[in-house]
Amino acid sequence: MCIDMSWSRATTEAFLSQYESLPCLWSVKSSEYMNKLKREIAYDKLLSFLKEYDKSLSNLKVEDVKKKIDCLRTSFRREYKKVEDSKKSGAGCTDIYTPSLWFYEKMMFIKNSETPRSSKSTLDITESEVSLPNTCSLFVCILTPLY
Repeated sequence: MCIDMSWSRATTEAFLSQYESLPCLWSVKSSEYMNKLKREIAYDKLLSFLKEYDKSLSNLKVEDVKKKIDCLRTSFRREYKKVEDSKKSGAGCTDIYTPSLWFYEKMMFIKNSETPRSSKSTLDITESEVSLPNTCSLFVCILTPLY
C-alpha cells in the first residue's frame, strides 16, 4: 500500500526525469545496478534534487524517496499489465486498454526492466541429468497390499 505523499504534478515530472537519468536505480541490466554504494549515492542525488526543486519537501528522507519510487512503479506496472492483458485478449485495435495514469508515458523507460527473467524449463531435462536414488525396494513395500 502506498502512503500519501502528495507532490505536485510538476514535482513528480521533474522527479521522474531525474530518476530516469540514474539507471543504477532502475535498470537491472546496468552494471551499476548491483553496486549498492552507487545506488545510495543516486538516492542522495534524488533527495537533494527534490529538496532544491520543491522547498516544501525539505523534511523528506531517503526512505520517503524510495517509497515514492515504489508507489510510482507499482502504479505503472498495474497500468502496463492492463494494457498487455488487453492486447492478449484478442481485442481489436480499438479495444486495447488506454492507460489513465497521467505519468504512464513518462515511466516507459522502466518497461524493459519490468520484464521477468527467463526461466529454465524442467521439462527439457533428460533422464541422464536426473539422478534418482535406488528406491525400488521402497516402492515394492508400499505397493504390496497387506492382507
